[in-house]
Amino acid sequence: MFYLRSIKTKFCLFIALLILLPMGLFVGVAIHIHRSNLSQVEKMNSFLLTTTLMNEWKEKTYSMAALLAKEFAQPIFELDIHEMKYLAKLVTEGDGFRYIYVQDEKGRVLVDTTEGSQLLGEVLNDTLTRKALAVNRILMQKQADIVDVAAPVMVGTRHLGIVRIGFSTERIREVTGIATQKIGDSINQAFAIIVRDIFLFLPGSFCPDRNSWIYLYT
Repeated sequence: MFYLRSIKTKFCLFIALLILLPMGLFVGVAIHIHRSNLSQVEKMNSFLLTTTLMNEWKEKTYSMAALLAKEFAQPIFELDIHEMKYLAKLVTEGDGFRYIYVQDEKGRVLVDTTEGSQLLGEVLNDTLTRKALAVNRILMQKQADIVDVAAPVMVGTRHLGIVRIGFSTERIREVTGIATQKIGDSINQAFAIIVRDIFLFLPGSFCPDRNSWIYLYT
């Protein structure tokens, strides 16, 4: 129980109550608005991050597929499986691609970088493969959470096969979710500090006897 030492102290307490009551209402409304705005900010931030990361991955995969199509031309022409595996391994190490397939003009898998290489030697006739083999340009397709980029391997006008690189959008969503959560936590922390400072310092600014005001809080 605190001791009211003077009229000034009583006056400070009265003024503080007059300030704190509407402040409580104001802060309640502010918190509601903050939560609503934060939800909108998180949605917009998530959309922008997802779009940015997706575009970066698409450009990265597109460029890598174009490069590998040139590098694989000679090994496919000579059917040098060892060289093809070596080149594919260099790309997949640390780059985060889900898979790299090298297929001949009939769709037969010559290189499969996935664990176990279960498709090696298989002739794929799925929709993605058929569309990729049908065109002489780089083709980007999406199936479920996989984005597949296929580049034709050409020697002159001869179509030797395709190089396919796939990456998962699931990883992009995970990164976006983590980043959005961190931003939301930072905004919440800043808002909490502002509210705390308002309650601590605004009422005290109206008290002519600062020592008495501090005494009330101790």
